[in-house]
Amino acid sequence: MVIRTKKGCYEVLKNVRGALDIANFEECYIDEWYDQFIYIVGDISDSKLRLKGFSNNQTSKVYYRYIPDYLLEECTYHPAYFILKRVTQEYYEDHKDDELNDKITYGEDTVYHIEKENFDKESLTLTHTKKNQPHILIDTVKMNQVTTYPLPNDLAKEVLKDKLAEAQARRAGKDKQNRFRQGKTR
Repeated sequence: MVIRTKKGCYEVLKNVRGALDIANFEECYIDEWYDQFIYIVGDISDSKLRLKGFSNNQTSKVYYRYIPDYLLEECTYHPAYFILKRVTQEYYEDHKDDELNDKITYGEDTVYHIEKENFDKESLTLTHTKKNQPHILIDTVKMNQVTTYPLPNDLAKEVLKDKLAEAQARRAGKDKQNRFRQGKTR
């Protein structure tokens, strides 16, 4: 579905829980800031609309592929939100009557798949699931395993010296205790 606002033409990619109110969107939209973004995400937090812009620059911190991360990490739990993609006037004119190609979804049936480099991919898996089913699977056995690596030779020698010194100190302490016991028994 495409819409025309005072701020431009947009394709509505998602409108979860009817969050898109065009008058409210136009009121919150700041031309000087949001005109630089292709994607606009709006979420309702404390009954107020918050807008966030995303670009198609892969090196940017606001790359559009981070929208799922933003929705999960920066927004309230299960927020009402919408995602708009800026389109040209020609695109709007070509698609404004396409009722059969309505792309509004309500987001109740799916959970986003997220991959982050700092997740231990062996122990933590986020998957697509139906509503009311677990979507985070954690293998605690793999998560709690400690990876060990061989020590460098110089460090291994120092550790061996410390162990030998501790063993000698224990032997010396036992010898002292034995001599003390022998002296008391005589």
